[in-house]
Amino acid sequence: WKSIAYVCGALHRTGGKIFGDDGAAALLGMKPTTLASKLKRLGIDRRDFASPDAANTADCARRASEHISA
Repeated sequence: WKSIAYVCGALHRTGGKIFGDDGAAALLGMKPTTLASKLKRLGIDRRDFASPDAANTADCARRASEHISA
């Protein structure tokens, strides 16, 4: 599966959009529903990437890693 940092980077690049041709799932080459399920499991909220001051990729990856190890 794609690395957490790669997923967070795609979310950052798309402003948190998952679905559609310009969504993170398309960038990652996966189904949007699969990506949504993975984000839920990792504790990543796509809405964190919707604002101009969105969380950076490193912070996202760190939070997801902490969620997995908890």
